Amino acid sequence: MGFTYSIISDDAELISKLLELPIDFKEFTCVGYTGNGERACDIILQSKPQFVFIDLDNPRINDPFSFVNQFYQFLEVLPSFIAISASKNYAYEVIKNDFIDYLLKPLPLFELRKSLMRFKKKMTDSGQICLKSYSDYHFLKLKHILYLKADNNTTDFYLTSGDRVVAFKSLKIYQQLLPVEFVRVHKSYIVNSNLIRRINFAKNRISLEELVSVTEIPFSKKYQDNVTRLRDSFFKTNLSFD
Repeated sequence: MGFTYSIISDDAELISKLLELPIDFKEFTCVGYTGNGERACDIILQSKPQFVFIDLDNPRINDPFSFVNQFYQFLEVLPSFIAISASKNYAYEVIKNDFIDYLLKPLPLFELRKSLMRFKKKMTDSGQICLKSYSDYHFLKLKHILYLKADNNTTDFYLTSGDRVVAFKSLKIYQQLLPVEFVRVHKSYIVNSNLIRRINFAKNRISLEELVSVTEIPFSKKYQDNVTRLRDSFFKTNLSFD
């Protein structure tokens, strides 16, 4: 699976450069770009990109930091924001508002590459997740999570040990929080792709390997493209024999 991003700018040259990212980073996909504040807001709320390039010099958004902070009203999980400007004058505000990076125009390609690699490392290096229930905290190692199952507005985490932990957020929230190896395959399921043992397209089933047994998870037509990409990625990284 890959990463999604959007662009907020009215600078045609900058937009063109950022749209070329998938040439070098095929796992990155742009879900939309605009210099208009309302349209940019709509793209973020609708497509929920994992990170956003925002041009602080864009004259069509008077206060880019207020623009970013408005999303706390609408989203439980905000995208990461990468600031771009011709000036260093925004450094304090960028840090204060918890942006993940600050790039200066004319945006050398190597600086852009470094920024993307930092973002990718941040998304893939976290080794565990904390699930909070009132005053009870569960710290789970990601490699021990077999799959997640939606249960109304809560989510059940099933572990390789056979244990189950209930979390009081929706599956959709964890889809945004977890790193790329956790893949949505059904409206009710997210699986740890590192633990897939078998994909049966005839029966629409994924087999996951536990410590002492194998669990079968259904995948649906809506998410079959995700499963197909998983299969293709396995072919690229593993030996296969027809």
